[in-house]
Amino acid sequence: MKRVFLYSGQGSQYYQMGRQLYENDIVFHACLERYARIVLDLGGRSVSEVIYDPARHPSDTFDSLAETHFAIPAIQLALTDMLMFRGYEPDIVMGTSLGEYVALTVSCQISVEALFEILALQVTLLKSTFASADKDPYGQGMISVVAPNDEALEQLSTFESALAGRVGSDTLVFTGMRPVLNRIMEFCHRNGILAQRMSVAYAFHSQLMERIRSPFLERCPPVSSRCSPIVVQSCVDGRHEKPGPGMLFDILRRPFDFQAGLTRLSHHNDIMFTDLSPTGLYTRPVKETLKRDARTDSGIVALLSPFGSDIQRLQSYERKKGLFTVEDVDRV
Repeated sequence: MKRVFLYSGQGSQYYQMGRQLYENDIVFHACLERYARIVLDLGGRSVSEVIYDPARHPSDTFDSLAETHFAIPAIQLALTDMLMFRGYEPDIVMGTSLGEYVALTVSCQISVEALFEILALQVTLLKSTFASADKDPYGQGMISVVAPNDEALEQLSTFESALAGRVGSDTLVFTGMRPVLNRIMEFCHRNGILAQRMSVAYAFHSQLMERIRSPFLERCPPVSSRCSPIVVQSCVDGRHEKPGPGMLFDILRRPFDFQAGLTRLSHHNDIMFTDLSPTGLYTRPVKETLKRDARTDSGIVALLSPFGSDIQRLQSYERKKGLFTVEDVDRV
């Protein structure tokens, strides 16, 4: 039995994410506060104060890079700490975009301190290079598109140059300047394809990221790895080499493919996926893949949801000892 933890990137965040756990689980609370102190020491805002601002509602726009770039990893790391404290340790970790940095941290390929230093450097470079990206209506962004059939996927291939990544067999993420994204949105609207703007103010995984390549490679903090039995499954190219500045930049720049990552795990007979993204982003694509492959010995469950019930989800997870089948997913 292989246990796989999944981590997400920009666009999966919302205010009050994990609040029930923060208020009721001492391990989750303590670990999130630890990461909040690290971010404070780097000159940022406390992630717990940002996320749990009483004036903010989960539906409010949450796209300030100086806040989200730290908040998303901190939440997912605290969730991981909470589960590992209870004895649920992953055999494999996999993430997309920002989530791949979290996966590298959980597998001890980079330290927690180095992770947040790397993220702080990215925030500094992006904000100084694209000073008005989060205010300019002609600036940058990302959108998520769900294609209803193969014909729609073929039509969307017209915009291949703007593709940031694939979350599932039918779910694509596009990135770039907003005029380009507007054309994709208009195309989707005309053709009955579901498309949604993401709460992301920068065009990650686009050519625009090349503008920070040189300063990032020059200033990237040193990374030291520790021996760990946890395997990282990359959604960039599947490699497992030790991270260096070039690899760390590729995670930010190159397209990701979560579906390809799932395929690389297909040789395992039974896998229990734990979706640690704040929104349960991976539950649908993993569930559909398992059902398509008739993998009744495998399953997935998400711990967080924008609709709450985090405590009940954790309790259900523990009752099942983290072992869910495809049939269990609909009842969680």
